[in-house]
Amino acid sequence: MSALWGFRRGQVWYMPERRSYGAWVVGGLGDRRIPRRRFIADTRRRTTLTELIDLGEEDWRLVERYRDLLASEAPALAAAFYDLVLAHPETRAVFAGFSVPTIQRLIDLQAQHATQLLDRRFDEAWRRGTEELGRRHFTWHVDPAWLAAGYVVYWQHWGTLVEHQVPIADRVPLLDALARIVIADLMLQLEGFARAAKATVRDRVAVFDALVEAAARVGSANAIDQTNSLVGAMLETLCRLVSERSREIVLVAYVLRDPASGHWTLAAAGGGLAAALRRELPTTVVDAPLESVLEGRRSSEPIVLDVGDRLVPRWDSVRNLPFGEVVLVPFAAGPARGLGVVVTASGFARRVGLDYFEPLQEAGVLALNLLHVAERDLLTGLANRSVLTPRLETLCRSSRSTEDPVAVALLDLDRFKEVNDLVGHETGDRVLRVVAHALAGVAREGDLVVRMGGDEFALVLPGRSGRASLAAEAERWIGAIRDLDWDRLGVPQLSGSVGITSFPADRATVEGLVRHAELALYDAKAHGGDRASVFVPAMEVAARRADEARTMVVVALERGRVSLDYQPIVSADGAVEAMEALIRIDDPDRGRIGPAVFGAALDHPALARRVGRWVLEEALAQLATWHESGFTFGVSVNISPQHLLDPRFVDDVASALERLGPVPTRLVELEITETAALGDTRAVDDVLEAIAELGLTIAIDDFGVGHASLRYLRELPAQTVKIDQSFVRGMLTSAADFGIVVSSVQAALFLGRRIVIEGVEDAYLERVARSLGEVSLQGFHLARPMPAEAVARWLDLEGSRWHDRPRAEDPLFQRAGLGPLLSVHHALMGRLEAAVVDERDDEGATWMAASLDDCHLGRWLASDAKRLIGDEGARSLLRQVHEELHTRLVAIERRRSSLEPATLDRLWQEARAVDERFVATLRSALRASLADLGS
Repeated sequence: MSALWGFRRGQVWYMPERRSYGAWVVGGLGDRRIPRRRFIADTRRRTTLTELIDLGEEDWRLVERYRDLLASEAPALAAAFYDLVLAHPETRAVFAGFSVPTIQRLIDLQAQHATQLLDRRFDEAWRRGTEELGRRHFTWHVDPAWLAAGYVVYWQHWGTLVEHQVPIADRVPLLDALARIVIADLMLQLEGFARAAKATVRDRVAVFDALVEAAARVGSANAIDQTNSLVGAMLETLCRLVSERSREIVLVAYVLRDPASGHWTLAAAGGGLAAALRRELPTTVVDAPLESVLEGRRSSEPIVLDVGDRLVPRWDSVRNLPFGEVVLVPFAAGPARGLGVVVTASGFARRVGLDYFEPLQEAGVLALNLLHVAERDLLTGLANRSVLTPRLETLCRSSRSTEDPVAVALLDLDRFKEVNDLVGHETGDRVLRVVAHALAGVAREGDLVVRMGGDEFALVLPGRSGRASLAAEAERWIGAIRDLDWDRLGVPQLSGSVGITSFPADRATVEGLVRHAELALYDAKAHGGDRASVFVPAMEVAARRADEARTMVVVALERGRVSLDYQPIVSADGAVEAMEALIRIDDPDRGRIGPAVFGAALDHPALARRVGRWVLEEALAQLATWHESGFTFGVSVNISPQHLLDPRFVDDVASALERLGPVPTRLVELEITETAALGDTRAVDDVLEAIAELGLTIAIDDFGVGHASLRYLRELPAQTVKIDQSFVRGMLTSAADFGIVVSSVQAALFLGRRIVIEGVEDAYLERVARSLGEVSLQGFHLARPMPAEAVARWLDLEGSRWHDRPRAEDPLFQRAGLGPLLSVHHALMGRLEAAVVDERDDEGATWMAASLDDCHLGRWLASDAKRLIGDEGARSLLRQVHEELHTRLVAIERRRSSLEPATLDRLWQEARAVDERFVATLRSALRASLADLGS
């Protein structure tokens, strides 16, 4: 938590980062007299300091709750404080000649100060002591900027403790209270500092008064507009107060310089010329003399110029003055640089001396330091998310006039949470630091790398555009993660996913650009991760439809329009094993709608548990009703990934089981998708073990779509594997899909898993599925999903016809392991025969592979046939007959709509004869080979 925080209740502001501020003051052109006010003294008569900065009893109680934690490392905090002080020549000089024991005494006092700051509640003695400390700092010539730098150490120390050891719910209010305490302490020191300054440098009273009052007013919640940062409000207040308290100053202003783009922006202005300057510089300041003033100067002395000097910014509101002088106040903090401009009456600077302008310069340096700290991510050192929007706004504003593109990307580590839970958060933090360093190393000049939080990063990339270029650019960043030495880190290899878009090709707002990059990131994740996705408008359309789907589900739940259909799962011997519960929505206009329309919404965090509990309770209650009627089958319920990983999931299941009554819990099967199982395997394993203890069984649904299916088939405690229907439907036309199904079934059967073949939608697929072995079947060919009340009637009318189904192939082919392959071949022949003989066109569908290499039998003959048929002559004959058959079948399929029926029938009969010859040749070759092997 590296930020400084605002004071409005419930809201937090981060300081903007490495930007350059400048202060400008324009001398008075009239004789207006403004009464001098003592803001602090005046408010003290009306209220206490803690009331002024809105520190209430609730805040102090919260601080007291964590007092021991915050004070636990006070010596380390104090040591870090003096490490900072003694590391810089300016402050080290203050302690020249101090002995080691004296320095140690100061460190001890600093530790005591840090501890008592949490306890004393700014009582009168504390106020006097802190103001006295401020007076001493002035005597020691310690600049106010170093006072703030010391409090940065407090923030880094407390921020780290809060981020890692305070519950999330208390972090923001605790840091809010600590921010007020630190500002109050700083105010007291600045007040003491200011009093000492007034006593010794009378001419600087007005500007110091303004500085202190600005800090005090910023400490009041009412002084900060919701859209302003703490520092911005302080500078704005300072500009206005300085101009009000001198009749010779008509303008004080600060500008900042974006270190990436080099653009200047007006940050704050006060005085008579402020309104005119804001009208003149509504957006970006592009002015070469500003660079000339800063060239070679890093925190140099103020420069006094006549209004007509060439170094004076070319702003009409300043240069058109008939007389006066301009004081340029350059300042810097690290790489951040800024410039202040003060326009005054002629001779003002000479009369008050250049020391007068030092507080403005110091305020600028203080602002830059605070901005830098506030915009840094404590863990990684990258910019934090508060930087993203301002930087994008600046670049997009410039792009509208220059047409120079700027890309924005979001990068997220794949499976980081799983690894973080596995190796611990300390190692996880180290991984994030290494990744951040790698990303910073890939960045080019002008690029911005932001840690958004967790394992998500944002990239702002000027000059990138074009779909191919964006994809290549994103691949560079993903490659930086792939190339890390993960073995040295001691964690499993991680990958990254990137979503990217570019302005002005994507003419969205800044918020829209980030959302579009996020949608593209979701797309990359959905496709397995370790890849990039470039935003296209269709993604936004899909996101809008997803929102509509969520609304549909919410409305249906509220109005009682959600119901369940049930689809039978039939065993190899024809028995009905279970009914799978499938959610439906009864829409008054569209009728009964299936999850193809709204399914993605069911895994939304706001809906997953609500829908999941309802489905569990409804399905288990229905199962109990069926068993009361004498049925003995089970029920299968789909579980969304979000609900599965919800900490309350096991309790939800246990609660739903109460509806079963005497029905055995083993008859309840929970289906989880393979992609859910691959997400957070450690958490999933824990949940599944708890479910197993309740007596339920687990099925892996959609098996085959994950990137590590076989590994998780071995490791997950699941009893059933459901082969994804996309592969099943493609078995007849895709040799690759057929191979995936066959290998998956064989592996699962070998490991003792029950197999369910989904998507059995016709007799041909049923024939092939049954040839695979002892498998269960599910699909439209057996039964479509039906309401619960229709199940009994279906069993009476249709259920018995699934008993004693014949096997697809004869024992010889089964013994040779060719049953599934010949089943596919005969199923294709059956489909083509139906199209030719029964004149079913099937909308011009084609099933035969155009190439022998893509044909199931063609692939087998070219590869695995040698294992079964050793005789090369027999294999050659088989290939020859198969090629003839394949050629004839492809020709019939392609020409069937244009041939005369008689011609088509003749060609089909000829092809059938070749097919019979092929099967006979194959049978003969197999018998000979098996005989040679003694089988």
